[in-house]
Amino acid sequence: VASLLARSNAQLPPDIAAQLPRLEARAKQGEPVAYLLGRQVFCGRSFIVHRHTLIPRPETELLVREAQKRIQPNSTVLDVGAGSGCIALTLALESQAQRIIASDVRIRTLAVAQKNAERLLSTAQRKRLSFLRTSLLSPTFRDRLAALRPPHLVVCANLPYLPLTDRQALHASVTAFEPTRALYAPQDGLALIFTLLRQIKKLCARLPLCSTDVLLEYDPPQTKALLAFVQRLFPHTKSHVLQDEHGRDRLLQIPIGRTDLDEMRRVGVQKNRRRTG
Repeated sequence: VASLLARSNAQLPPDIAAQLPRLEARAKQGEPVAYLLGRQVFCGRSFIVHRHTLIPRPETELLVREAQKRIQPNSTVLDVGAGSGCIALTLALESQAQRIIASDVRIRTLAVAQKNAERLLSTAQRKRLSFLRTSLLSPTFRDRLAALRPPHLVVCANLPYLPLTDRQALHASVTAFEPTRALYAPQDGLALIFTLLRQIKKLCARLPLCSTDVLLEYDPPQTKALLAFVQRLFPHTKSHVLQDEHGRDRLLQIPIGRTDLDEMRRVGVQKNRRRTG
């Protein structure tokens, strides 16, 4: 266990040291160090994690860095599928966003994110952050956002994106211990991402004066299918693929501007005319 802790750059608190024999037994079973400690470092900060939350990965720090480039003082940031809250909380600490909403479908997962917020954020920073238990951009969530009428949205999502067929290829420490629902998705791993993108289109249609930046983490082999889907959904948008530190496709950035919104309204008007014609 000591060597594992050293490699993860983690310190051994007194309460953990007292549990060392039990931790050694768990480590021999392959349990990840982050779960042994109940902590994982992300963007230089220690976040509480447990087996209801995915362990934050260094690759996701790319999403945070790109979000920071796009956030403005009047931005509303959405962290969809927030997990431990590492994305939302880092942006609350390091950006001037007007508001940040962290959402997740699991109440236990949101409880971890809230604990991290209490540990890491000042009172003023917590006032800009809210938590919502919901599935992706549900109709209720879209209603709430439409009522806010934000001038600029930054949608961040690190959703489950691994294909179900990847289970056998992953390390046992991942498949045996990390929550399955946070790792895999049907439709070659893209089902939840596709659903979210459709919901974003519906939301944008209700916010004609709002520009939107979407940042999606995904599995490198999904680039072609994901770009094709986005092109069909937002034909006037020029998406950008960004690589992680290993040179692999990892992040899709979708800027949805006025041209896209005008086209959505034009198509909507045509459909209404067909119905009433």
